[in-house]
Amino acid sequence: MSVRYLTLLLLGAACAHSEPFEAPDDALEGPLVGGEPLQLTYADGGPSAPAWIPGGDTIIYSYPRRGGGFAVNEEGCLAVLSSDGGTIRREICSRTIFATQAEDQFSLPSVSAGRRLAFMHVGQATAGDAVREAILAAPLDTPSAYTIVRSFPFQGDAFYLAAEDVQWLGESRIALLGIAQEELPRPCPTCDPETVRYPRAVLLADAGGSGATAPVPGTMLATSVSAGESEDVIYYTLAGDSRIYRQVLSTGQVMVAHDFGASIVARGVHYAAGRIVAMIDGRFTVAEDEIGSVHTSESGGMLQVVTPGAGVAQAVVTATPMWFRRPALSADGRTIVAEGERLQLNAIRNSVGTIIGYDTVPGPTSIWRIAAP
Repeated sequence: MSVRYLTLLLLGAACAHSEPFEAPDDALEGPLVGGEPLQLTYADGGPSAPAWIPGGDTIIYSYPRRGGGFAVNEEGCLAVLSSDGGTIRREICSRTIFATQAEDQFSLPSVSAGRRLAFMHVGQATAGDAVREAILAAPLDTPSAYTIVRSFPFQGDAFYLAAEDVQWLGESRIALLGIAQEELPRPCPTCDPETVRYPRAVLLADAGGSGATAPVPGTMLATSVSAGESEDVIYYTLAGDSRIYRQVLSTGQVMVAHDFGASIVARGVHYAAGRIVAMIDGRFTVAEDEIGSVHTSESGGMLQVVTPGAGVAQAVVTATPMWFRRPALSADGRTIVAEGERLQLNAIRNSVGTIIGYDTVPGPTSIWRIAAP
């Protein structure tokens, strides 16, 4: 694939420079739900990827155990926390699972209805094998009894380096976004080449440890994926696309679950209880290629909640302007947890000091709980 150029897209309410936080008419489709979300985490270093633990009021997320910044040998752990916040109830770190390793990175947790934990492991070679990066699966109560689901990198229909959006499909399969890498054209003959990572396709992996992994047809350049109402259904979004797609895996049948309309780019999809939360607007980066837009980075966006088939999305609007990433709906579809950042306004002035517009600057990342409309 030959990437031709890199583009920064600033869309919708959170990035309008002349009229900050005022969305175009087609950006917010349904009733607005106001209110201030509850901040659940306060530690430095960017906690990320919250997911609900079925059968209770707890969430699991990843965070750096030794704070943020550029600390050497910083350990990435998983934390279990009440959805009301408070003190971490449990930590799952590399020293919990591996007898000889203490600075590995655990991220992207997902818990099945049967309380099986899947997560991404990056670090030293795990005890007894030569895998440095892999998706692992284990009972939530005994994570040391893990199975290697899919190691990285690996050569499939493309060369995949990593994963995003790890999701259980029942108890035997895991859906994920496979991350690939491309080299950009050199900006000058003597310049070093630049590379970009991007989600290439939805992959299905056998959770039993066979290593079998295959792309889902029709999901090329997918930007997010979620398990659906059964283990045979997924929802997903595509780069540069306004639609949320639903696919029945056993038949390959695809339908549009919702279309946000022209000029809107949907991503960050998650399904629960007949509802879907997704991100629109905000800021992200793409590289344009002859096969389409390649989604290369994500800074977050605004949340909308969709009931498939109803044709209307309800916008979640907070009292303080915010961007969110990786939203996850609770099992009853009434509550969202997500990575979130409050937005700060920077005035843009001309040479004589007159304000000619505003730019948005996201603050520190925390995990937030938001009421769904």
